[in-house]
Amino acid sequence: MEQSGWTQSELATRVGVSAATIRKLLHRLRDAGLPLVRSEEHPQVHWDIRSGWIPGGIALDGDDVRNMLRLLARLRRTQTRDRLIARLLKLSPNVTTPVANVELQVGEHVLPIIEDAAAKRVTLAFDYLSGARGVRGWRTASVARVEYGDTTRMIALCHRSGELRHFRIDRVLAAKLETGEPFRTIAEVDVAKFIGASIDGYAGKGEAVRCAFVVRGEAARWVQSNLPKGTFVVEMIEGGIRVSAVTAGVEVLARFVVGLGDAALPESVALQDTVKRLAEGALAQAEHAGSQR
Repeated sequence: MEQSGWTQSELATRVGVSAATIRKLLHRLRDAGLPLVRSEEHPQVHWDIRSGWIPGGIALDGDDVRNMLRLLARLRRTQTRDRLIARLLKLSPNVTTPVANVELQVGEHVLPIIEDAAAKRVTLAFDYLSGARGVRGWRTASVARVEYGDTTRMIALCHRSGELRHFRIDRVLAAKLETGEPFRTIAEVDVAKFIGASIDGYAGKGEAVRCAFVVRGEAARWVQSNLPKGTFVVEMIEGGIRVSAVTAGVEVLARFVVGLGDAALPESVALQDTVKRLAEGALAQAEHAGSQR
């Protein structure tokens, strides 16, 4: 850090050892992976460290610092993110403070553990609050992937059910690596198939089926830009669009279609039946509420 290049004799004097000792130590450090470059210019031997190398870290120029701050600012607010931003600003006082998200990321204390479980292929034990049943309890799973976004989820093979599931990180109350239980490998093709059949992070228990609906008029443009997260095919038709997907998340898709009211026309049988059930249920509740006035 003091000086990036030395002659062998000058470095020996600076450190306070013999030339033979410094030569042996430098060769040992280079063999261990330190980025040292040796050159000769008779009668001197020169040793240089690679430009930009810092012990235990990396060197960033001004543009890299600015780009990193922009990327950090786009993330949801966490203590780790804020600490890194503050660190970069302190080291680069001439860089403008970024306008950053203010919402705190729920699950920050467990997310690094979940990421480690996926990267190291170690079974994860976690305390989870089920959104569907409202039941809290410890589970074990093999994490295949972490999906980041407005709602961060992990895709994992649940050891209890033996099935791939989506788990919301904000419902994980505690987590730890469970080295005593073997990790179960999931083929990437199966993970991709599971994601492709999911809608908004939800996959039903049945087989994926083709669902399609048509939207006409002014609502078509809005729908095209606001579809739930999933793998959709959008076709332009006269006066509107046809949206289709092969999915196991029929319930979630039907809720979206119901919300469009008479602007949407479900075409596939599975979607028609689910839309009808949800709409009739909503109508019954509205009539009941009206009768209580």
